[in-house]
Amino acid sequence: MVSLTRSTAKSWRKHSFSIEKDVLVVHTSGNRGGEKVDEHAIAMWKEIEAECQKHALHKVMIVSDVEGRLSPSDSSKVVDFLSKLDIQPHLKLSMVDLSFGSYLDNLLSEKIAYEKGVIGKVFHDEAKGREWIGL
Repeated sequence: MVSLTRSTAKSWRKHSFSIEKDVLVVHTSGNRGGEKVDEHAIAMWKEIEAECQKHALHKVMIVSDVEGRLSPSDSSKVVDFLSKLDIQPHLKLSMVDLSFGSYLDNLLSEKIAYEKGVIGKVFHDEAKGREWIGL
């Protein structure tokens, strides 16, 4: 495992990166609050895209321990952004959401992502998410 730990304490979240096998693993925590959720998520995804390009990765596993709900409009904006990422050959995403409320919200995002061509699956159990992505 290669550690690329970079914590970001901007607003509601912090996250760190590491590489396990051929997967960029992102751990994120904090509280969404009610403002600019989509902007914060998209900013994190820009960093993820840069790390994937830098290390020639296309598989990402996010382990989220972020409290707070996602609105359908926030989810839609983030998924739309994901569908346009320049991660080749094609982004494969394992989203492990440890917060039950947002886990349910992310299940809706999974369906929207699938319709936009994003290969991804949402889990509430980290072991299942790791297995699905190949770890």
